[in-house]
Amino acid sequence: MSGLQAYALGPVPFDWIASAGWIGAALTLLVYRPVGIPKVMLGFVLFVGVAVAFTAFASLQGDYSRHMPSMASNPYPVYMALRVFVLAAFLSAGYCAWWLCKRARFEIFASAIVFVGVVLSALALYIFIAQVVGLPEPPRSRAGTSGAEQATTFSYAVHRAIGTFREPSHLASFLLLPLFLSLRGKGLASLAKSVMIGSALLLTGSLTGIFGAVIGLVLGAGSLSVRSPRVLGIVVTMLGALALGSGVFVLVMALTGGGQASIFSILLDRVLPMLEGGAAASNRAFVYTYVASHPPAFIGVGLGNSNLLFADALNLKVIPSFSSLYLSVAYGLGYPGIALLAYALLAPVGHAFLRVRRSNEVQVALLLSAYVGWMVAFAAQAEELNVSFGLVLGLLAWQTSKSARAPLQAEAEAS
Repeated sequence: MSGLQAYALGPVPFDWIASAGWIGAALTLLVYRPVGIPKVMLGFVLFVGVAVAFTAFASLQGDYSRHMPSMASNPYPVYMALRVFVLAAFLSAGYCAWWLCKRARFEIFASAIVFVGVVLSALALYIFIAQVVGLPEPPRSRAGTSGAEQATTFSYAVHRAIGTFREPSHLASFLLLPLFLSLRGKGLASLAKSVMIGSALLLTGSLTGIFGAVIGLVLGAGSLSVRSPRVLGIVVTMLGALALGSGVFVLVMALTGGGQASIFSILLDRVLPMLEGGAAASNRAFVYTYVASHPPAFIGVGLGNSNLLFADALNLKVIPSFSSLYLSVAYGLGYPGIALLAYALLAPVGHAFLRVRRSNEVQVALLLSAYVGWMVAFAAQAEELNVSFGLVLGLLAWQTSKSARAPLQAEAEAS
């Protein structure tokens, strides 16, 4: 249900229900069938603990509730509790993924993630066409990120795929893990899955999602030995999926009246103004305007509180997003928080890179690609650690662990 961000069950969004499920599952496993937390996740446990403690302390020291915008959907205590809730869901998803892999369920779990990615990609393609030609689609029952009704058209050269999410970029980042996991397989069936997911990713038109996938692929494939035949196979499969996905993009554009432009020309039209005008030329110019006029202090004001001061400074009626985890942490926790986040994020990268260089394991390289792709997304799209990234972290933690696969599988079969 984490992929159903655009919908709600009454007043409760489906992705909140999914997050509560991850937290409940993790607590159950910790109580009844615990396994040790891997070393590469300890940095994030420390970061979340410090972030929650410091935010609670900062909130008690100042009256930040008076900065709540007029159109805020929740009162201050609920708003702050939800910030903690998201962090708890992130750690819970990572722990559950690690636990499943420890019980020799990696292949099943990875296949399930790819399946979900294919289903949501197919839905995104249908909804994309439905919005253009007027076919029916499920009603969007949750407010948009602006606080008003969800938008389905955006300031872009062409219509963008949004699928079951509230923003095209949210769909793009969600698809990073399924895309790279789909490259594990061989044959036409696996290629078809990669093409389906890749096509939906391209149709989002998300710079962070597409560049994240490309940068992740380059670093992941670059960590493997060039002598490995699987390296060439993965690169060819990925490039083939992107080429076929680009063909699907052109076909869908033509069928829906979007013209004959390629995804590459459209992305270039969007990148060039930013190269000339800098970040201020992007659709997040208001964020960088705030950053230029209100640089972060050495010590922050607490996660969530910084967003309220952001809204107050720009006289916004809704709570804005920094659209960047790094900016959010810089303003919320200050420079010590950034240092702690850097350690938490980079430790798994170094561990995975060394593991791949030693053992040339393709699955580690693919998960490293997804992880790096999310690091790119955190730069200009996502401002919070979330469930999707938690799953990437948990799977990468397993693949880079020194645990022997065979004994663990025997243990799981015996239990």
